[in-house]
Amino acid sequence: MTLPEVRTPPLQERKPLEVVTVPAEHVMPVRRDDLSTFRSFGLLIHAAIDTGIAEGALTEAAAFLRGYTKGGWPGALPEKVVEDPVVVQRFGELAVLTRAARALLESAGEAVDRARAAAPEEFEELAGEAAVAMAAARAQADRAANRVTSEWFELAGASAARGPLGLDRHWRNARTHTVHDPRRAKVHDVGNYHLNGIAPRGFPR
Repeated sequence: MTLPEVRTPPLQERKPLEVVTVPAEHVMPVRRDDLSTFRSFGLLIHAAIDTGIAEGALTEAAAFLRGYTKGGWPGALPEKVVEDPVVVQRFGELAVLTRAARALLESAGEAVDRARAAAPEEFEELAGEAAVAMAAARAQADRAANRVTSEWFELAGASAARGPLGLDRHWRNARTHTVHDPRRAKVHDVGNYHLNGIAPRGFPR
């Protein structure tokens, strides 16, 4: 089957959307000078993407390693790498990173929901808690995505990096997506909250 060629017009030729109907329940009212959960919600989406990258890479890495053997030459019998305790230990560390990212992501999502449903007198405190929970989730998802997508290759041979397998795409996705929103800023937000009681910036931007 031959797929039709899709031409994306240059940026200067693109036209803005006009007369687009958006249901009211999908509109988040926000003022740029008001405390809001808008930014936390945005970070939730980014953290979910990074966590998904880590989970996808871990799943495909496990499938590859289960079928991979090392040795097989004179003096070295073939051995399944999944029976090597060092490989099992290292893979377990990557799985812990990924599960921690998932747990923090879900916890932060619940914190955002609590803030959005809070009474006015409780909103500022809960919005601050949501912001720091989201910063922690974003930081952990960043670390999980970048470490899992690169370090699992150390448990396999060079054949794991063959182009047709496409297993390196997870690393490219993680590196590209995380670089625009530095992890160090999120870790600073978490530290500033727990050490100095200062919540991350809760205004939209």
